[in-house]
Amino acid sequence: MANYETRVRMLSESEISVADNTSKVTVALEFCRTDYPYYGYNLTGDASWNIKVDSQPAVNVSFTFNWNIPQNVWQEVGRKTFVVSHNSDGSKTIGMSGTVYFGAGVSPGTLSATDTAKLSVIKRITTPTLSNNAPTIGSNITINLPRASSAFTHTLSYTFGKVSNNIATGAGGAVNWTLPNTLAEQLPKTTSGTGKITCITYNGSTLVGTKTVNFTATVPDTMKPSIKSITISEAASGLNAQFAAYVQNKSKLNIVTDAAGIYGSGITSCKTEVNGKVYAGSSVTTGHITASGSVGVKVTVTDSRGKSFSSTKNISVIAYSNPKITTFTAARCTAEGVLDDEGTELSIGLNFSVSNVGDKNTKSYAVELLKNGSETWTPVLSGSKYSYNSTFITSVSLSLDSSYKLRLRVTDYFTTTTAMLDISSGFTLMDFRSTGKGVAVGKVSEKDAFEVGMDADFKGSLLVGGKKLLDLIYPVGSIYMSIKNTNPGTLFGGTWTAWGAGKVPVGVNTSDANFNTVEKTGGAPTHNLTTAQMPSHSHSIPALSSTAASAGSHTHTSDVYGSTGDFSNNATNLWIKGGSSVAAAYGVSKASKSGGAHTHTVTTKAGTTGSAGAGGDHNNLQPYITCYMWKRTA
Repeated sequence: MANYETRVRMLSESEISVADNTSKVTVALEFCRTDYPYYGYNLTGDASWNIKVDSQPAVNVSFTFNWNIPQNVWQEVGRKTFVVSHNSDGSKTIGMSGTVYFGAGVSPGTLSATDTAKLSVIKRITTPTLSNNAPTIGSNITINLPRASSAFTHTLSYTFGKVSNNIATGAGGAVNWTLPNTLAEQLPKTTSGTGKITCITYNGSTLVGTKTVNFTATVPDTMKPSIKSITISEAASGLNAQFAAYVQNKSKLNIVTDAAGIYGSGITSCKTEVNGKVYAGSSVTTGHITASGSVGVKVTVTDSRGKSFSSTKNISVIAYSNPKITTFTAARCTAEGVLDDEGTELSIGLNFSVSNVGDKNTKSYAVELLKNGSETWTPVLSGSKYSYNSTFITSVSLSLDSSYKLRLRVTDYFTTTTAMLDISSGFTLMDFRSTGKGVAVGKVSEKDAFEVGMDADFKGSLLVGGKKLLDLIYPVGSIYMSIKNTNPGTLFGGTWTAWGAGKVPVGVNTSDANFNTVEKTGGAPTHNLTTAQMPSHSHSIPALSSTAASAGSHTHTSDVYGSTGDFSNNATNLWIKGGSSVAAAYGVSKASKSGGAHTHTVTTKAGTTGSAGAGGDHNNLQPYITCYMWKRTA
């Protein structure tokens, strides 16, 4: 019996319709004789054939044949064209079958064949593209919709964090979309996040398919926290009631900030800057405000996204300083104001000022006199003025035999400034105290002591207890320090020599060999540490582990020799080739069994590093300030 082969195959695909999701395919049924190279097929007769694609119905086609076909040459029996609907995603694989029937008694009788063919994928689902894949929240982007057919429409929606919403329905080739500011509510603690846009493609009312595209939305720089209010009030007790204003050096501020985040962010820090100092918190109390005039209170708040906003509120601070006494003088005089050492009145010069603080500061001044030996101050002059600059003649009848103290007190709301003067007794060249134990020169004797009420000019040495005054203050061996390079011998007498150049004095300590004697020197400005002086230490090397990169699965080949057996599988008396001393008649190369893809781990042991450093000197100086030092030698 003769041998035949039959096949069914797709000849072409044409008229692809994106809108209908169909294409036309032409399928042919063919056969050939394959049994003898020198026989072909040479017959005439009637026959029928049919070709079927998927579940489409097959129709028998009758025909009359008259074939003279060489051996192994394919002869087309028939062909048929079908319209094929593709899958919803545009793909399609068809099943083909065919049969030819030559009739009873005619070789080859009936021949059949089946096969499959993969068709072109019809572009169906629209994949959206964005004009900006990393837009700023609140900005506008274009969602491009490169649809395969103008008949396609789209429904667009977005998902961002926990929110989802529609963008457009029935969209054609492109849609403009403004990212809602409310997207930022999904990013309370960060400035960017990833969302997705979903595009559903329709052909009329028929769903074609769905595609998504990701985007990264960023919170704009303009989306900052806000400061609703900055409330400032006086913190120092009583000042507001007295002055209804802020007062330099006296006022303290209570500052309360009301701030809010934006679109889901929270306030994480609040910083207040005033008077050159920084305070943390939304409610702060400052120190005293030392500036005057317009003083700025700057508040900066930062939200949970790390974005900051600042606002400055200015306050007016009235200048203030403590009452100031510029001049306070007094001298004995006559009733007419003529200066006289034996006068019984006083000529008093006053010059003082008080800060008016918007004319709301309290003010008073008082001049009082205290006779030597008395405990009672006698009022001389008083009043209420912000400033005074004049000379006043008293009428208090001072005693010539007594000295006095004169006091000026200038007082405001906050404090009192005081100045004091000594008024000597009336002038007398020498006076002896009635007790017989006191004497005075240039004044009246008022105590059992030697008093001097006039300038003294000593031409000889002044002795105290039989010793010169210089020897009492700076005996030989004393050290004199000054920032002037003047030998103290020219100031006080005696013999002096420069001492201790470039050295710091240290007190004697008899229990310490370094400092146990006077004028012992030591130390150095720089020092090079020896190994013994260095702190005990080491440099650690941590235990490390690393993995060599995998080179993939592999084997190792060995030359195996033996005397008998099947060397590829079951050899006996095998050994590995080692050298010329091995004599063998047979041998094979064998590969070891693969261990698969693998890695090798390398581990180092902990240890210490080598030496480091250059061994230079280090600065050994303590903080210092220089001056001239002298030692008295005679």
